Amino acid sequence: VCLKDLDWLTFADYQQKLNELKQKVATYEYANDANKAQDQSMLDIMTNKNAIKNYLDAKTTNSLAAGQKDNAARNQLANAQLKRKQLFMMFIETIEAQEALKEYAIKIAAACKGVVKQPPGAYFGVKDFHGALDKITNRKRHCDIGDLKDAARMTIIFETTEDMVAAKSMLSLIHISEPTRPLYIS
Repeated sequence: VCLKDLDWLTFADYQQKLNELKQKVATYEYANDANKAQDQSMLDIMTNKNAIKNYLDAKTTNSLAAGQKDNAARNQLANAQLKRKQLFMMFIETIEAQEALKEYAIKIAAACKGVVKQPPGAYFGVKDFHGALDKITNRKRHCDIGDLKDAARMTIIFETTEDMVAAKSMLSLIHISEPTRPLYIS
């Protein structure tokens, strides 16, 4: 998925998700410190006006500090701001997908004698928001969201091949409408 393909971003959707994140960080009782740290980091990056400077090249940062916005600096700033909003919306979807995937994995593991192994990190393996934003703003690539393609993942370890085949059969019964990214269960 390329950023230019993400036409679904609207200001109202963005504001709603940002307000939901603010409310969550302020009031939610997190069971996992990594999840709270990820949410707080995302909120800081999205709401601190100076945070965008971390995602600009040195020349643009210096131009902005000197108050000399040439076309290149304005263009890079606007591009970084747009990518930040788009990535935020994708991260919210990815976190929701990871939570749903975790629930499926737990059910399949329980039915087929498996053990769920959760990847490290916030939300059971969702990649770091700051790191992903840094990659898509500071790299020069045609399609720069590819780094998130495996963000929603979960592993189930089975005792026998028969248990794994039974789990595969269960997965084939699940209908996922309009998948937006591959979900991996290994």
